[in-house]
Amino acid sequence: MADTNYTPLFSDFILDLVKDINETDIEYIYRGEVNSEIVANTLDLAKTNLEKTVEVIPLRHRIYFIMGEGLQNIAKHQDTPDEERLSQNNLIYISKKQDRYNITTANIIANNNVEYLRDKLEKINELSLSELRQLAREIRKNTLLDDNSNANIGLVEIAKRSGNKLLYDFKQINDKYSYFYLNIEIKVSNLQKSEKLVHRDESYIKFLIRFHDYLNEIDTKLIFKGDFSQENILALLEMLKHQIPESSISIRINNLMIEMLQNIEKHGDNIIDNANWKPGFFMINYHDRAFYLTGANYINNQKIDRVKPKIIELNKMSKQELTNLYKKRLLEIDSITTQKSGLGFIDMRRRSNNPFNFTFIPIDDNFSLFIFQVIVNS
Repeated sequence: MADTNYTPLFSDFILDLVKDINETDIEYIYRGEVNSEIVANTLDLAKTNLEKTVEVIPLRHRIYFIMGEGLQNIAKHQDTPDEERLSQNNLIYISKKQDRYNITTANIIANNNVEYLRDKLEKINELSLSELRQLAREIRKNTLLDDNSNANIGLVEIAKRSGNKLLYDFKQINDKYSYFYLNIEIKVSNLQKSEKLVHRDESYIKFLIRFHDYLNEIDTKLIFKGDFSQENILALLEMLKHQIPESSISIRINNLMIEMLQNIEKHGDNIIDNANWKPGFFMINYHDRAFYLTGANYINNQKIDRVKPKIIELNKMSKQELTNLYKKRLLEIDSITTQKSGLGFIDMRRRSNNPFNFTFIPIDDNFSLFIFQVIVNS
């Protein structure tokens, strides 16, 4: 990363996440207060990705159903802590590696509810698939669908439809509350024929707890890796509204995020032969009284010599020079494409009032990974 600006605090973490956008397993991370709108927006993002990555429609529906039940779990089993900030550490984490999806949730639970929930999860994990089907029928038949029975049927359905044991753990926060971690694994193929739930590697939940600690430490708000379609961009913007209170800063961040995401969608290149899938990466963190917005996309190596000098030149400009250049570009409308050349980067530089951090990581002879970061002081 010599000869480029980049923030050391996030560089190693980001590079590890995006070193191969097509292969790295993280698809989506949301950290903050969880409500029905957040669940709906998350499912919208998941649905778009599933439609492009899972061809068998019944299988796609099964995965989507299990994801829905898993995400609803965070609302059904969360308690409201005395300290509001604790709810900002709730976690939704969706990843896919090879032929398996993983959905992880972490939420606040009162310590006096831990043993009850642990006992319920242990009993579910001990049942066979036929016993889970029978239990699901009994719950529907014998209970009114209040909050508790909804939560019961949800966990049973997740285990039954995934065919895997539920991984879970609890981490105490203080004398009143703990984090409740739940991980669900879904195989992207037909269910196995065995009647027993598949055993899971319990060390994975320990890794997830450590990873959540790190996300809390660097105050990660949102991570998304996938296709930056207009539908996904709108869903991500909706989520941002729940994480940053409305203010002049949130308006600036919203506008910068729109520019960054649209830049990935319009100008990113694809290293695989799929016209309907343009992968990219976006992350937002808060550190030392500043928001860090980081985007990444593939870029054809032939474009680098054109893009890099422009960014370096913008970084050297004063605020007045940037304003003058922006006004000039507004008047330069291409008669064929009707697009305003270079406005996005100029506008981001003006709005952030900070130099860009950026780097180009070679992928092969044809493509590199372009990582681009905007900083907004609060």
